[in-house]
Amino acid sequence: MTRPGSAITERSSGRLLWREEAAVFAPSGDRVARRGQRGGGAVLIPDTPAAEAITAIYPGGIACRGFCVAPPGYSAERPFMSPARPSLCCLTSGTSGTPRMIERSQQSWCASIRQNAGTWRVGAHDSYAVLGALSHSLALYAAAEALHLGADLHLLAGVRPDRQAARLGRAAVSILYATPAQARLLPEPPGGVWPGLRLILIGGARLDAETRNRLCRFAPNARLHE
Repeated sequence: MTRPGSAITERSSGRLLWREEAAVFAPSGDRVARRGQRGGGAVLIPDTPAAEAITAIYPGGIACRGFCVAPPGYSAERPFMSPARPSLCCLTSGTSGTPRMIERSQQSWCASIRQNAGTWRVGAHDSYAVLGALSHSLALYAAAEALHLGADLHLLAGVRPDRQAARLGRAAVSILYATPAQARLLPEPPGGVWPGLRLILIGGARLDAETRNRLCRFAPNARLHE
């Protein structure tokens, strides 16, 4: 943990942070406690349970110097070596063969987060929901953005779509990251709408018109961006 008066900032560390004001909630709805010990070298982290993956990424509130969140059954072809700079590795989909690691600097994601914060006015006042597994880069980025900004984060991977829909309203989620396939499975929310949703960010594939129309109907106050 950092000493009083010596708080680590993103600009000084080049690493992703889990700010103290950010609360993380597991699929069960229980709050996830941060680990107290700061991370060291590079680690390969199983993506399930998602709550355990998050605490493994951010021991002590600062991301490991290098990490990759892997789906069940994945094994690296080579040892995952500690990078020369703080980084993370995302995996390709594997549709054309064995999933491959793609390295990104953590600083590049920090820059994207700053850009989104300015563009969408997202910040610690928001509550994020992530529907997918953290081995998917969209879900991992969404989680990293929420924690880096100090926002609340609801991890909903593996939860039935009807329960995901209920949590979005019950938890007053304001920011939703999802793929078109995940959004397509969401049923009509209890009460007919999610009034608190103000931004829906879709990635991973093109959003079809029918799903777009359903989302606009269910979240009338939300801006939808692909």
